[in-house]
Amino acid sequence: MGRKKKLSTGAIIWCWICLVLNFVVPTLLIQAYDMGGGGSEGLPLLIVGAVVGGLCAVGYIVLLVGKKVGFFILCGSAAVSAILSIVAMNIPQAALGFINPFITWLLIKGRWNTWDEIDREKATAKEAYQQQHKERHNVDSFFWEHGKKFKTWACINCICVPGIIFAILAIFESDKAQKAQSKEMHDRHIKKALILNICTYVVFFAVMGILQATGVLNS
Repeated sequence: MGRKKKLSTGAIIWCWICLVLNFVVPTLLIQAYDMGGGGSEGLPLLIVGAVVGGLCAVGYIVLLVGKKVGFFILCGSAAVSAILSIVAMNIPQAALGFINPFITWLLIKGRWNTWDEIDREKATAKEAYQQQHKERHNVDSFFWEHGKKFKTWACINCICVPGIIFAILAIFESDKAQKAQSKEMHDRHIKKALILNICTYVVFFAVMGILQATGVLNS
């Protein structure tokens, strides 16, 4: 049986198109405003419009990762946009603002009622996999959960690009700590993961210090 998907191919393509547009259009409007030497009159509406566009983009991102709340963010953004249009006495624009969420709903409604069921099936499958893995490799539950915390920490540290190699190595060590067959092995790998995670910050701040000292960050 194939894996169940929350979004159809058409819905995924539509969400990606709208996501890109909601990033691109506000950027172009701001650039046009700057090039035209815009005054302070239209600036508040431009800022609010950019914020609404950002909220729409967030809504599509949340939808793409399979969360229903993304659609409600879209509807809320459309409502804010409509209110602004009504204040500006642009009634047609207020009505057009709801076309986007309406089309989105038409594309996702066919599978909407199955989303909760898919989430439950994924959670059950994940728990079953973890249990089978623990039993197959005789993994201690404490080792698994303790190592998981360090692995999560290492994954977060991957955003510290200058020290990313240490963060990646910490992920591997954390994984070994999860699967350790004894407390000694677990503690050894956990210590290595701890040191590597700390090294991530050391390298990061060292690189930042060098860039600041050379004037790169001040330029």
